[in-house]
Amino acid sequence: MAGEFFRLSYKDSSREVGRTEFNLGPLTAGTLAGALTQMGALATAIQDIVLGLKVGSGWGDNDTFTGTTPTDPNCQRGIKWTVLMRDNVTGVPVINHIPTAKLSLLPTVGGSVSEDLDLTAGVGAAFKSAAEALVKSPAGNAVTVERVYYSD
Repeated sequence: MAGEFFRLSYKDSSREVGRTEFNLGPLTAGTLAGALTQMGALATAIQDIVLGLKVGSGWGDNDTFTGTTPTDPNCQRGIKWTVLMRDNVTGVPVINHIPTAKLSLLPTVGGSVSEDLDLTAGVGAAFKSAAEALVKSPAGNAVTVERVYYSD
């Protein structure tokens, strides 16, 4: 059904494009304005945790953005955040990937760089809040973001 997803596309420094897509649940005339605001908040939160340039979005229609190619050599679509969310009703895990992860955001813990983004403060907390306000599981239920991490 149209309108039940929110998709963003990001260009990396090799001019390749990676996508991430989130389930939203049904959009109606009564929920559309709020959902659009939440989509904007989630897009802003994601932009704060990636290196890539947003080149497209969609939620039942498709918008294309033009942009220059990122110059940071670490900006690669294959360097992804893995987002682990959990359906608040069924407990089923929901996995998502966001391309062009900004790995410089990873905290140093005990002298080593952590693989987990800090979800309690800063851009990590902003992403968690924005995602939980908008994203639904494939079953249509609200989700809780449990972890955002980099793994190769």
